[in-house]
Amino acid sequence: MIFVKLSSVERSDKLKYKKLFLFTEYFLKFNDQMTQKKRTADAPPSSLVFNPFNYKLLATGLFLVIAGFTAMYLENEVSGFISLFISPIVIMAGYITVIFAIMTRTSTADSSESSKVN
Repeated sequence: MIFVKLSSVERSDKLKYKKLFLFTEYFLKFNDQMTQKKRTADAPPSSLVFNPFNYKLLATGLFLVIAGFTAMYLENEVSGFISLFISPIVIMAGYITVIFAIMTRTSTADSSESSKVN
């Protein structure tokens, strides 16, 4: 039976891993506790991330972006009027619409809060 003496480097590595393990275990327990508190305090989660209005805005924005790039491609001129002026405006409007659709909050939460107050 051969005993190998651990060097100080190996011991410090073991200690680091042990501390890291304990920290992650504590963090996961704390995270579970916080999510349980949040779930009990909030209303039951809905199945959709956005409401139908947000999805319609998102689809409209994506349509505008695709239409702008398609119009730019179909004109096929570098210095054409549509390629220089119309298509970039349509594309930017599409991007702004997509950002607005993502950033907009649902109005159902606001109406439910106002009904609770009354």
